[in-house]
Amino acid sequence: MPVTLINVFSAPIAKDEDFVKWWADIKYPITKQPGFISGTFHKNIKSDSRFNHINVAIWDNETLYWKATRRVSRP
Repeated sequence: MPVTLINVFSAPIAKDEDFVKWWADIKYPITKQPGFISGTFHKNIKSDSRFNHINVAIWDNETLYWKATRRVSRP
């Protein structure tokens, strides 16, 4: 059964550009892993919000998601 993963991020405003670059760098390898269905990265339009980025991703199942994150996070 597909699962929806929702991650919220609080990146310091001064580091926002670095955070978005990091996200772009990690996006490609994770989306090529088995089980990834779709994902959307959102940026809050209110600069004073606690959480300024949200990722919503859909995976075939939780097991494939955890396997993918272990594969991509290895040095």
